[in-house]
Amino acid sequence: MPTPATMPQPEPAELQQRLDRIDDRLHTLLIARTELARQIDAAGGAPRQPNREAEKLRRLFARHRGMLPFAVVVSIWRELVGIAAQLAEPGAIAIYHAEEQAGLWDVARTQYGCHAPMFGCRAAAPVIQAVADRKAVFGVLPLPQESEPEPWWPLIASRDPGVPRVVARLPLAGAGNARPGNDAFVIALAAAESAPPDCTLLAVEFDADTSRARVVNAIAAVGFDGGRILAVEMGEHASLALVEIDGDVAEDDPRRGELAAQLGQGRDVIRRLGGYATPLATPANNLATPIRAAS
Repeated sequence: MPTPATMPQPEPAELQQRLDRIDDRLHTLLIARTELARQIDAAGGAPRQPNREAEKLRRLFARHRGMLPFAVVVSIWRELVGIAAQLAEPGAIAIYHAEEQAGLWDVARTQYGCHAPMFGCRAAAPVIQAVADRKAVFGVLPLPQESEPEPWWPLIASRDPGVPRVVARLPLAGAGNARPGNDAFVIALAAAESAPPDCTLLAVEFDADTSRARVVNAIAAVGFDGGRILAVEMGEHASLALVEIDGDVAEDDPRRGELAAQLGQGRDVIRRLGGYATPLATPANNLATPIRAAS
């Protein structure tokens, strides 16, 4: 009997025909996917759901096999999601595009696809205003840093429903060929999501003479997990801390009032600035490495 080594191998022309048939099936599926996304939008489904998208990427990563780098899967999938959202709800992306953080444009293009219209702003405030005025569906802003001269995040520390909220952190699944060091938060007007966020951002006001350690201890004492202070804006009489909490913290969470009491405040000084999915904690962040099938 012939062995695999002696069996006749397919001719290149036959292999090419097989490849063509796969391409045809892929094209058919792309058309079907786009139509299905249109039907979901027509039925009232939200076309842009960052937390739901993160869940899908995690599911795809868990089932990925073979020599194809997961980076390629991410790139293809992001283009599909981006164009489907544009067809359902056309809108631009506003990007903080100051000289020192020009790479945010790369990160935004990786996330929202090559065909999403984008425009840059030289300061953070115009990005926030563009989203608030619905001139942009998303705004891409740099991650807050300690001791910034003009931090942008206090501008959204408001209960006004017309103020944008943080809805995503980028890059979600690796930066691809984007320039490094350009992690970002994405803001948008609040919309219902079918999936909860992994983290919540809170702005916590406290007396200027209160130590950061006391703030962190108070956060833990009321039962919040995480409690990472990302930045603080110091004031003469009161300061404002940007705090990342694990899990979803709703507007009516009773722990918010408990935290205000722990800090000795007689009023509600805890404001929810948004929530987001954490970046994939997988080799997907090393997107140049192929993921091989298990033996």
